[in-house]
Amino acid sequence: MWTTRYIMRDYIDVVDEVEELVNKYGIEGVDLCDLTAFTQKAWVASFCKEILKRNISVYWQLPSGTRSEALDEETLNYLYQIKCHDMVYAPESGSEKTLQQIKKKIHL
Repeated sequence: MWTTRYIMRDYIDVVDEVEELVNKYGIEGVDLCDLTAFTQKAWVASFCKEILKRNISVYWQLPSGTRSEALDEETLNYLYQIKCHDMVYAPESGSEKTLQQIKKKIHL
């Protein structure tokens, strides 16, 4: 991400890397330190489905905070299924007026 330019990696590439680390080094957990990792619901769903399809069993954490736009009940359920049980949530504001002013696509 650079200014307003944001390019997401293909979820398949990310899953491939994790799978390689599991197979090569026997890792048991992954910390995704990316504030913008889960901004698009479709990407999150595809990522989680691929993890489940490949039966990759690692614990996931989002320790640096994650955006809220893509986090609804369905998405959170997918994350729970892939063992993402620890997440730092980064709410933008507790004010509806502020959320509108900064053009966030979330509502209290």
